[in-house]
Amino acid sequence: MTTNDNMTNGVSSMIMGQFGYAETNANSGKAARAGERALLRQSIDLLKLAKEQGTQSKAAVEAVYFTNRLWTAFIEDLGGEENRLEPTLRANLISIGISILRSTGRIREGDETAIDEIVEVSGIILDGLR
Repeated sequence: MTTNDNMTNGVSSMIMGQFGYAETNANSGKAARAGERALLRQSIDLLKLAKEQGTQSKAAVEAVYFTNRLWTAFIEDLGGEENRLEPTLRANLISIGISILRSTGRIREGDETAIDEIVEVSGIILDGLR
């Protein structure tokens, strides 16, 4: 959720640290966006597998867990004072993140349509990170 190449890697650093990935260069906005794209792709792939195997499958549990951690980290970064995104965009992305967290709860309750919703929204955000 970075805005330019001079920004710190905020979300990517936080998420990569949480997920055990190698840290990206703190001064590389391109690397930060690449990390964010990779994590969103992983979330989407896990959610698609969960849809194939069902909302009560191990794949669904893993997808919900990963997606919750990812979006919690995004929201925390977006709410931080160091985040340099425009305030309205930050607020919109936080709202989207909260909605995604609610949707993961619906997946746990067996609502398969929530998977499609998260995949669609995540895909749009993924496209915006290019």
